[in-house]
Amino acid sequence: MTDDGKMSEEIKKRVTDGLIRYEESLKETDEHYGELKIGGRYSPDAPLWLKLILPCWIRALEERGIDCKEFRDEYARVTRKLTALEEKWGHDYREKLLGVLQRDVNFLYPRRVCSFADLEPFELEIPHEISLRNSIETLLMEVEGYFDLAEIKTKVTILDEVFRCKYLREVENVLKYFPEAEGLHYPDEFWWMHPLTMLREKQALAGEVYGDESRFTHYTGHGHEWSPAPGREEFQQKAISLINRRDPGVELYYQTGYDTLIVYDRNANEVACGTKAGLIATFFRPRNQPEHYVDDEIAGRLVRLN
Repeated sequence: MTDDGKMSEEIKKRVTDGLIRYEESLKETDEHYGELKIGGRYSPDAPLWLKLILPCWIRALEERGIDCKEFRDEYARVTRKLTALEEKWGHDYREKLLGVLQRDVNFLYPRRVCSFADLEPFELEIPHEISLRNSIETLLMEVEGYFDLAEIKTKVTILDEVFRCKYLREVENVLKYFPEAEGLHYPDEFWWMHPLTMLREKQALAGEVYGDESRFTHYTGHGHEWSPAPGREEFQQKAISLINRRDPGVELYYQTGYDTLIVYDRNANEVACGTKAGLIATFFRPRNQPEHYVDDEIAGRLVRLN
């Protein structure tokens, strides 16, 4: 059997087992509704991830030329049961889901972000940590329109910024220890389930993608910081040289909030900042008194890459 054939069989099994678990989780949720408890044996959100992800797995099979009508019919049948359960338990069920979401965002996600890719064994911990972000997004989609989620979404956005930085730093380990995250048509908004896309983003940030074509407009504002001041052409060449350096003599940082690469030559006290589009955003000599620009002033939004 070819590698593609093996993959198709693996996805078929995933779909078959997933449909069984999907229906079983609905049955348990309904039969043990009075026992639903956050963190308990029966969790309110048990059926929701499979509701979201099964169509993605089915689509992956269809793209491999496999007829999935029976899978789609079975999925539709089970999902009608979920709709009936939601209608049966109404607002009370959605409040239980909101409770899970609040727990995840306020307590679990901050801890997972802090420990991401730090705990071993990686092949267990990395998927476990990423699965929580799946749960959060799924719950947000499920309760959208029933509650005011503005505060929760703000917290998620802030935490996501830190998570994304740590994910970029560890993306090679994500691909190594959680390879099944890639290639199963997860929704685009689930960026943490697209490690190859994230790897390309990291390479664009840290790779040698900056050249003479980079538009550069900061000479007037920063040229005087050198003595003697370089000419405009020399200034731009110095910027291009620094942004492309990857030797041990420079420090590489990802700057959160700006999505930029910062290259800092501490000995020369020179900073070059580049965008994902391959343009040099700025080049300058940072002030280091009374606070050090890199170590103090912008340290809170920097993630070290080397």
